[in-house]
Formats: sequence, structure tokens, C-alpha cells
Amino acid sequence: MADMIAVEVEGLSELVAKARDNGTLLGKPIRVLFTKASLAVQKYGREFAPVDRGQLRSGISYDVDGAAIPEWAEIGPLAKHGAAVEFGIGDFNEGPGGLGQRPLPTEGELEGWAHRHGMTAHHIWKIIHNRGGIRPVRYMRDGFQAAMPDIDNHVKECASDIEEEWRRD
Repeated sequence: MADMIAVEVEGLSELVAKARDNGTLLGKPIRVLFTKASLAVQKYGREFAPVDRGQLRSGISYDVDGAAIPEWAEIGPLAKHGAAVEFGIGDFNEGPGGLGQRPLPTEGELEGWAHRHGMTAHHIWKIIHNRGGIRPVRYMRDGFQAAMPDIDNHVKECASDIEEEWRRD
């Protein structure tokens, strides 16, 4: 999934090595953590996403590392315009590493949106070009921030689950 916000746990590989684990101790709790955290970010991202036809909102997806002990999760939009909305384009781009650095839209690309909103594509195109771009709508970054209390709780649950499993060994 391109243009996603990635979450990675620093030091996880060292913990795995110390735990002499093949996935039985850490794998399930960490997979649950990443899944719950991803669902929380997805939920808030969907709440904050702008809606025209709903493609952006409904297309926020996530993926969790398939390794025995997952080390990452990716959460973000599948819609091709997702990064451009999140990071802005043109003079308003806030994207790291070029995310959002897309050419300004053409009249043809604006036709459907303009028609649904009772305007002409040329009029919208002219406004965007005169402004120098489109401002970002931070739906995923704000969704991640809003999910932090949930994620903190999921991390605590994960640590408790690992501790409980460790004691069984």
C-alpha cells in the first residue's frame, strides 16, 4: 500500500532475540497490538476524512507484518488521491519525502467533482492554479494523534499479555 503512515516498534528485534522466541511468546500479543492500534487509527482517520463520494473514507485500510513476530503495521488510504489530500499539493505540500508532490490537477480531473458541486471544471481549475495548489486535510495524521490514548491502552494490554505468557513458560 503506497502513501501509508507506517508504525514501527523500535528495539523489537532486540527483545525478540533476548526472549529466545519463535513467535509463541511475543507473536500473538504484538499482532493483536498492531491490529487494535491500526483499527483505532483507521476509525479516527475515517472520522476526519473529507467526504465527497466516500472513496477516501471507506478506502482507509491497514496491513500488519505477516512475520511470526510482526514488527510493523501500515495504515492509510487506498485511494490514489489520498496522499494529495493528506499532505496538500503545490505550494501547500507538507509531505515528507515528496508525498503530496503531485502536479496540480487538470480540468479533466476536476470535471466529476465540479459537476457534483454545481460548478465548472474550468472555474475550479482556475482557483486552484491561482492559489498555487490545494491545502492539506490532515485526516490520517490527526487520526493517529486522536488514536494515541487507545494505542497507549493497547500497548499496556500487550505488555500484560506478554508478562502473563512469560510466567507460564
